[in-house]
Amino acid sequence: MLKAQKLKWFYLVVGSFIAINSFLIANELFLFSIVPIIIIIAAASIFSLDKLLLFIVFCTPLSINLEELNLGFGMYFPTEPLLLGVMLIYLIRQFHQLSIYKIILKHPITIAIIFHLLWMGITSITSELPLVSFKFLLTRMWFVISFYFLGVQLFKNNSNISRFLWLYIIPFSGVIIYTVIRHSSYGFDQQTAHWVMQPFFKDHTSYGAILALFFPPLIGFLATKKMPFN
Repeated sequence: MLKAQKLKWFYLVVGSFIAINSFLIANELFLFSIVPIIIIIAAASIFSLDKLLLFIVFCTPLSINLEELNLGFGMYFPTEPLLLGVMLIYLIRQFHQLSIYKIILKHPITIAIIFHLLWMGITSITSELPLVSFKFLLTRMWFVISFYFLGVQLFKNNSNISRFLWLYIIPFSGVIIYTVIRHSSYGFDQQTAHWVMQPFFKDHTSYGAILALFFPPLIGFLATKKMPFN
């Protein structure tokens, strides 16, 4: 009986969403279509924060800088909004559970990072443009907290190391193919090499740095015959 009632509510919710979304699409309003994605991401952030972090890694090479769309601010979408959410949820969890390992807090790298963030906070107060400085501090925090403090817990499982690398390499390979094809259409001209990787990378410097960064692990995978997600 309970199972039938749950199934009834499921069909009611799905049917209502389809009806509402069909009406909005007919009126050229498309944003409501992303609601299921938002719900899935929200559920992952609550029940499986590590998988959400791995999903962010997958999205990173495919992210687009909103600055390119002339929206008046620069932010990589969807990674940075997701990182902000991960940071907030992680901090809330730590506040309630205090589950962070003491050995991590005592590590010299952790102490240096905390000191760095505190100093950025102090200098933001005395900055000529406090709003800009605090914005920079916030962006630094969601990267550090997500990929350092949460990353330490993620990599306790050694399998997540190869997952992390492959989840970046696979979509990044698509970006490489896109860049090479686009660059070839300009005859591999030296000047176009500065921007053909846009909108995924701002310039050839960051693009080349990532290429160089992932060659060693790829060679390592080939040498050890390590398959993806093992």
